[in-house]
Amino acid sequence: MYDLFLRWEDTVRMMLDSSPDYGEIEEFLDQFIETLSKVVLRFEHSQGISEERREKWQSQAETQKADFERLLRERRKSILQQEGNRAFPNLQSVSESFSQTVRDDLERSAEDQ
Repeated sequence: MYDLFLRWEDTVRMMLDSSPDYGEIEEFLDQFIETLSKVVLRFEHSQGISEERREKWQSQAETQKADFERLLRERRKSILQQEGNRAFPNLQSVSESFSQTVRDDLERSAEDQ
């Protein structure tokens, strides 16, 4: 969970650096705490809990962690795309122009052979 925490913390910093939506950040904090609780904390404080229940928790913990990792990747990707679009608004048109030039060069090269 420590690696996941570090990625979560970095993502929150990215969210704060871009146009911060504090409600969204609070919700993201709640999601992290819920994941931490289900993956780590309830196992630390499981006295009096049946073995069957702990096994079910273990299964749920793996799913919960994978779901949060996916959410984290999607959130980071979204932030990076937004930042890229703000920093380089003409990048898409330049990229398409470059790609077309490369395609044209490849076609000419193939015709010459």
